[in-house]
Amino acid sequence: GDFVKKIYVRIAEAIATVGYVGYVPVAPGTVASALATVIFFLLPSFTFTQNSMLWLILFVLGSYCAHIFERENNIKDPSCIVIDEVLGMSIALFMIPKVLWIYCFSFILFRIFDIIKPFPICLIERYVHGGLGVMLDDVLAGLITFCLMFLFFIGK
Repeated sequence: GDFVKKIYVRIAEAIATVGYVGYVPVAPGTVASALATVIFFLLPSFTFTQNSMLWLILFVLGSYCAHIFERENNIKDPSCIVIDEVLGMSIALFMIPKVLWIYCFSFILFRIFDIIKPFPICLIERYVHGGLGVMLDDVLAGLITFCLMFLFFIGK
């Protein structure tokens, strides 16, 4: 009963905060995004199928665990939930050349879109709530970053 629920909630917390990275005291979303950027830079490039599987797993797991975390702590979109940043960065970095300054540029663009939340990202924050809303605004920030990076570095 109660013991199993506590473990279940702790696992959801560990996933939502990406192994507790979300608890760093300053700018946890930026730290998680930077960490994701470094990891994706160091890993071999994924195929579209591998990326699609990663995105699906992160999205489903992230939405569910963020929902549980929000419900159990009675907080809306707390800054310690950072699995959304990992998903957003993985989308932003898709197909771009593995060149350090290009990865850094993508990171900066993603953070700008994620923090400022220009149209249409702001609509998600306003109208989509719970774990789904936590994840979707970063998915859109990642997609917008990807599109810009594609135009500048891939589409030529």
